[in-house]
Amino acid sequence: MQTRRRIIGKGLAALFIALGLLLSTVLLSGSALDTATPCGGTWWIEPAELAANQPLPEFGFASCDGEARSIADFQGQPLLINFWATWCPPCVRELPGLAELHDELGDEVALVGISVDEDPARVRGFLADNPLPYTLAWDSDGIASDLGFRSIPVTLAIDAAGNLAGIHRGYADEDDLRRLVQKAQRSTAQQDDETTNDDDADDGGESSRDGLQIETSD
Repeated sequence: MQTRRRIIGKGLAALFIALGLLLSTVLLSGSALDTATPCGGTWWIEPAELAANQPLPEFGFASCDGEARSIADFQGQPLLINFWATWCPPCVRELPGLAELHDELGDEVALVGISVDEDPARVRGFLADNPLPYTLAWDSDGIASDLGFRSIPVTLAIDAAGNLAGIHRGYADEDDLRRLVQKAQRSTAQQDDETTNDDDADDGGESSRDGLQIETSD
């Protein structure tokens, strides 16, 4: 009888140990999943056509840091919006320049990078290996395509009033980025003076280099 009790006791102890190990594995797995949570998505607030010197159609997004934002939140300062993807070599090549620009200008100009990758987890993985200092999000709602962009990278310059001041399609080097900043700042100054940006009125201040079709995938 005592032998049987010993066997049962050992069996119960083994069972509790196994359950403890299983629970630990589940908790560790849950923690790993939390750190790999993909970047949040985008959504339209006031969809409209993109037009030079007119307010940027308003959309919202959940940043990769988990913060819900709207493009309207950035009014009051010039803003650059960069649409990119992890599978796009020209996009990846211009990221260091965007990071340097952000570090140099600080709060003088806001910067938002929006990935058009199909898999948000891939964006999170890329950013884990290549951290960037500015606001980042994932384009879950096809904002870039709705705005008429069929290739990336593409960078928008928005003035402090929320109006489109310039567009650069394709890879943007340091000079290109600085020109976009100048367009946003100049348009902001002209808005303050209640004047019109005649130089950019016809083409939205567009420039371009090499880029990749948004529909392209691995």
